Amino acid sequence: MSFHSRSELQKKLRAENARLFAGDGVTSALTNSASDLTLWWLTGPKSRAYPAIACVQKKATAGQGFELKPAEAYCGGASSPECNRLRRAIHRAKF
Repeated sequence: MSFHSRSELQKKLRAENARLFAGDGVTSALTNSASDLTLWWLTGPKSRAYPAIACVQKKATAGQGFELKPAEAYCGGASSPECNRLRRAIHRAKF
């Protein structure tokens, strides 16, 4: 999913009926289609990675399983080390 701003991404996630979960320092959103599952993390002001956004996707395979794609992070004004930590953390998330 492409987006130009944090607010645009949030609107797109709501339009896709993403399941949203608010946590301490991060809001998680889970979207799914027939071919993939995508987990989004939008950091909040309590997060050291704020205002970063991270996502990771599982694509359906022909064998009825899923292939985990590399995680991505959009750092905004977040420091590079914090953004990299966020990217590694979402890649390890179970969903």
